[in-house]
Amino acid sequence: MAFARHSRDRGFAVLRADWRFAVAMTLGSVTGTVAGGLLVGVVPEGVLLPLLVGLLLLSAVEVWRHR
Repeated sequence: MAFARHSRDRGFAVLRADWRFAVAMTLGSVTGTVAGGLLVGVVPEGVLLPLLVGLLLLSAVEVWRHR
């Protein structure tokens, strides 16, 4: 449903215009997912969770301050 709605409101036209940005975001997301998955068995949960929380808070602040 979301795919159809996005197609109708020209959301994909924005992605086509900024395809380099979309590729960079995709590669960063995949890289972070793989790195996080590899760290799960190596780094204790008590270390990973605060790091993840800090990363998410930093991202939220950056989005909030973006103009």
